[in-house]
Amino acid sequence: MADSTQERVLASSVPGTRPPQPVSELKQLSLERHLGGPVALTVCLSALEHRHSQLGRWYARLLLDDASGCVPALVWSERLARCEALRVPAIVSVTGTVVAYGEQLQIRVEQVRGLEAHEVEIASRLLPRRHTPPAAHGALEALVAFHARLRPAVLSRFLDRVLLDPAIALPWLRCRASQRHHHAYPGGLLVHSVTPLDLVAHAVVQGGETDPDAIALTQVAYLLHDLGKLRTVGEERPPLGYGLRHEHQTLVLLEPHLAWLRGRWPQGAQVLDAVLDYCAQPANTRGFARLAAADAVIAADRLSAASERRRSVGWVIPGFAGSATTGVDRSRSAVA
Repeated sequence: MADSTQERVLASSVPGTRPPQPVSELKQLSLERHLGGPVALTVCLSALEHRHSQLGRWYARLLLDDASGCVPALVWSERLARCEALRVPAIVSVTGTVVAYGEQLQIRVEQVRGLEAHEVEIASRLLPRRHTPPAAHGALEALVAFHARLRPAVLSRFLDRVLLDPAIALPWLRCRASQRHHHAYPGGLLVHSVTPLDLVAHAVVQGGETDPDAIALTQVAYLLHDLGKLRTVGEERPPLGYGLRHEHQTLVLLEPHLAWLRGRWPQGAQVLDAVLDYCAQPANTRGFARLAAADAVIAADRLSAASERRRSVGWVIPGFAGSATTGVDRSRSAVA
């Protein structure tokens, strides 16, 4: 990469002449609208590499990610100290100018600052699409849409904290849902966790639940109920080895976040505790579920697994498809 003199910037771009415009996603079209102008972004800083230009000037090349895409960024030596203090990956606030280097858009960074959890909203938007297997791209988009409409606000903030946890966020994108049973491919856990969310809401309503907050809690319980598989299944092999129950590991991973929720919405935390604790019991000893939410989570989990295992009648019983019509026609011919 050469010096910034080779960057193509609109003539009207003069740093400081107008405030940075917030950009909510890194899609090419979103950035093109701001070419030459100052922007402000909240992104995942996923890579930082030191380089020097052809003229010997030091700079850092960054990769900025979110759920919509990835854009490279450039930080010159006088601003490197702020980047070097960050641990990668990190959630950061970036201000800079959108420029074009050849055919590629990039950000020339003016300021970068690490963010605390309470400063981030809808953290699912910051999960890097680049690290998500193609098979799970649709699930990632669905997760962002679900999170954007999730209410009440305290539940959305709880989910923010979960998704900002480095032990959860990136591993979740690539984890399998099982070793061989169902969704047994990288990204399968995300697909299994997100795809049935509408089914979960319908199931708990059919079970008699009418409170919107309770319905949302049921969906979040389902979304997170298998997180323990990050430790017991993983992307290629179990990170903690064999013999651990993923249901228990889910409770371990979520405990610090549930503790946060207990201090702000104890009733909501009680629902999640009850549902996840019920799901963590062995199936043959669980007994009766006091909450319809627990039944909805278990039912959706089984149906999602069944959809991957080809358990439809057409797969299990050869020749079933169309057999009723064929049978009727045959009987009529016999009578005639």
